[in-house]
This record gives sequence, structure tokens and C-alpha cells, in this order.
Amino acid sequence: MQKMKSLPVRESSLFLGKAVLTVFMSLFVLVLQAGAVAFCTCYWFEIENGFFRELCRYFGYSFLLLLPCALLPLLISEACRNMWVSLGIGVVCVFTATMLPAADFALSLFPFAMPFQIFAGTDIPRATHYIFGAVAELAGCGLAQLLLVKGCWQRRKS
Repeated sequence: MQKMKSLPVRESSLFLGKAVLTVFMSLFVLVLQAGAVAFCTCYWFEIENGFFRELCRYFGYSFLLLLPCALLPLLISEACRNMWVSLGIGVVCVFTATMLPAADFALSLFPFAMPFQIFAGTDIPRATHYIFGAVAELAGCGLAQLLLVKGCWQRRKS
């Protein structure tokens, strides 16, 4: 981190670059999964009308709920100087997410628990609440990153 901070680049652009790379790699993995599901469905079953629309809706929902869980560790790692602290926080958060009851809506909005929410069988208002929660968490993560960079910049200037 110290070497990256000494580069002639703004710290916010480093975070943005890492975030974009993480988002594209997550999208790539989900596209591969969707392709595998489409291939298996086409090979072993008969594809019905609206299958690809439903597949895109399901994986789009999964992608949106995955984003806060993928970007929050970037923010944590930027806030912590020691990589073991950020790794420990991530491990504890993932463990906590597996222990949270999925029936409680407020607890299921925990960023590390959101990827465990599935679209199939979820009613539309609840899915909409999850989407709004994910967007709010992404906005909060972006705001926290801006405040973190501004705070580090102000400390370095003085």
C-alpha cells in the first residue's frame, strides 16, 4: 500500500481501478455460470419461451447483490494498513453472514449476507427492497471511500 500511495496517481483512481476490475471479474464469472446453465438446459431439457429473459433477470439480480460484498473488502483493505487485519475482518464477516438468519430482512441486508439471497421464490416487493438495499450500500461504500481518501489527503498535506 505504501508503494501504491507513492505512485504519481490519485488514491481514488487506484480504488476505482481495483473496483472496476473486481466488478468485471465478478461479471465474467456470472456470465460463465449463466452460459453453463443455458447450455445444460438446452442440452438436457427443452427451452421454453422467456427462458433467456428469466436467466438474465436471475443473474442480474445475483450480480447486483454481489457488488456490495465484492467492493466492501476493497474499502476495508484501503482503510487498514496491515493486510492481515483486513483479511481477518473479511473472514469474520463471511462467517457472520453464514450465521445470520435469512428470515430477518434487516440482518439479511448485511453486505456479506446479500449474495446468499436468491431470486427464485422471492416475491417482487422483497426483491425490490434487496435491490434498493444493494444500491444504498454501494452508495455508502463510495461515499466512505471518498471520505477516506479526503481524510488521508488532508493528513498528508498537514
